[in-house]
Amino acid sequence: MNTRIRNKIARRLADRKGASIAEMMVTMVILLLAMAIVISGVTLANGQYHRSLILSEEKVLASSLSNLIQSELANVRTVTISGDDLVSFISKSYGLEEAECSFISVNVAEDHSISKAADGFGELLLGTESNTGKISGHLLLSSASYSTYKLRAKVQVKYYSDAFHVILTIKDPSGETSMTEFDVLPLNELNI
Repeated sequence: MNTRIRNKIARRLADRKGASIAEMMVTMVILLLAMAIVISGVTLANGQYHRSLILSEEKVLASSLSNLIQSELANVRTVTISGDDLVSFISKSYGLEEAECSFISVNVAEDHSISKAADGFGELLLGTESNTGKISGHLLLSSASYSTYKLRAKVQVKYYSDAFHVILTIKDPSGETSMTEFDVLPLNELNI
């Protein structure tokens, strides 16, 4: 009985043909196409993930800077205005009450030296700029707050009908910008 079953199995296996080279090549082409689709999908998803991380970091930075700017402007007592642009103000937050200061976008080098940002986008500093171009003051946030994505900020403050109108713009390394606008009502009577 064992021999009979073996012979039957051997006949069935002998009737089977192997895959031809053409069938193998078609299979390989199908697998390569499937791999290409998967790789492009993963690449696209990775790009979207990276972009969503940058947008998230931009929102966190904008929120943090907005809170600090709002707090600073709400407590201002003395301001200098040119047209409708806020030029400078006296800050009580950082012990800068002796000098008029403003928000300045700066670049911070590895050695912690500070220079004014040429394109207007940088880390925000509350301080003064002398006639010789020397900048002194305090960064609103640490350099680490601008994230590993090298985000930069610019702020423009206008004064309309007893309120400050702030336009905060965040720029990422690709040059894309996001803008946040808000109004701040001073808590104190202003000396203009």
